[in-house]
Amino acid sequence: MNYLKELAIFISRNKIKQTNTMFPGGTNRKSKIFQLYQGIVDDHIKNDEDIQATFFGDTDYQVTYTNRLKRKLRDRLMNTIFLIDLNQPQYNDFQKAYITCQKNLAAIQILGSQYVQKSAIEIAKNTLRQSRYYGFTEITLSIARYLHLYYGTVLRDQKKMAYYRDLTIEQGKVLQYELKAETYFMELNLALFKKAMADDNYLQHAIDYSDELWPLLGEIKTPKFNIFVFLFTLKYHELRGDFSKMVNISNEAISFYQQNPQIANINTRYVFPLNKIVAHTQLREFHHAETTAIQAMQQVTEGTGPWFSLAHYLMTNYYHSEQFEKAIDLLIQMKAKKNFKKMTGSTREQFRFHEAFLFFFTQTLGINDKNLFGGKFKVQKFLNEVPTSSRDKQGANTTIIVLQILVCLVQNRYDDIIKRSDALKTYTSRYLKKDENFRSNCFIKMLLQLPAANFHRNGVERKAQRYQKELLKQPINLFRNGAEHEYMPYEVLWKYVLQNLDLTFHYA
Repeated sequence: MNYLKELAIFISRNKIKQTNTMFPGGTNRKSKIFQLYQGIVDDHIKNDEDIQATFFGDTDYQVTYTNRLKRKLRDRLMNTIFLIDLNQPQYNDFQKAYITCQKNLAAIQILGSQYVQKSAIEIAKNTLRQSRYYGFTEITLSIARYLHLYYGTVLRDQKKMAYYRDLTIEQGKVLQYELKAETYFMELNLALFKKAMADDNYLQHAIDYSDELWPLLGEIKTPKFNIFVFLFTLKYHELRGDFSKMVNISNEAISFYQQNPQIANINTRYVFPLNKIVAHTQLREFHHAETTAIQAMQQVTEGTGPWFSLAHYLMTNYYHSEQFEKAIDLLIQMKAKKNFKKMTGSTREQFRFHEAFLFFFTQTLGINDKNLFGGKFKVQKFLNEVPTSSRDKQGANTTIIVLQILVCLVQNRYDDIIKRSDALKTYTSRYLKKDENFRSNCFIKMLLQLPAANFHRNGVERKAQRYQKELLKQPINLFRNGAEHEYMPYEVLWKYVLQNLDLTFHYA
């Protein structure tokens, strides 16, 4: 059902060119197929049991009929994909060209297999010009091979056969480089995902990959090759902690795509500025990070995933620079977007964390939060939340543990903090060791000194000092490869924790 729902929602969000001939307009709205489609889109039908109850409640062979109806809807939806009107604002020139070329390639292959040669050749020649312009290597290679075969066997045109033979060989080599760049990137990315801290082997792999393929950037101008080479070169400098070099590489990538706009797409417009934002923030060049983020957000559609991703890192930059008023204004702006409440998974989780952080800072600093929360932040709901990523027992779960303590602290809920302290001790000993999560380990141990010193400021500072010294020995991990994510440097956040304490003992 999941794939069927995804297809149905995709079709419902796109305008169809020929509704008089194909689904949904070409289907009787009283038919079971259309009713199933509408029920899925409206979220009234969620599983096979709902289909059986809606259409086949009093009949035998419910499972058989249900599967048959699902197959019919699937086939109708897949046919409709080819009729989507690309003249819609969500499709840029690159996306339109890619989808058009893919549809034309399918038409060429279908017509050619049925010996409708003249039409297939005419479509092939027109499509080839477009696919070469946009750097669609696999499409170009497929068409060049088709034309090489046609002119070599059907027309026996030696000149054209030689031209398409050379083009096939050239594109085959380009494809090999694309596959190599893609493989290198995925290999490095997967290794880092499994083991967040980079060792010398990862660093050596990254520099070897970059040394091999970086010189070819000016020669091979295709979307896949360039983006992967830029990305694993950035990864290398990130692993080394060379954030100045990350800024330079990001600038080169941004400049490259400005000079080659035909191969730019939504990913290139936000991935490289995002890396630049991270690097500037790490370098404490907060103004440059802010400027980069704002400019990049203007280049992508508001309320989309890339827009929220850029906004997330801009929010983080505001925390690092302690510009809380700007962070509040940005979150208010984000919450006003109609897609804000539709966010799911880790993206939604990030902004729940932003809300909690800003609740902590507004309460600590006495900032009016009425416009942000409508006068009310659902504290208890947040305290009871368990994030999606908590299944990993690292990463974002560290963030929610920290935030739950902070929220309790600004509300003087000392008993709740004391109740959590035993679980926190177990958590740090079991999950957070002297590895990529070491800073989180240190900070949670610092927080554990709150109940240990009965929330007396001087006592907390004294007891936490040893962990604070260890924390400062390890450089900050803004996010990127590490499992932990410091929305704000722990050493700076600690300053605001202490502001919520006084010289009074608070006992359980």
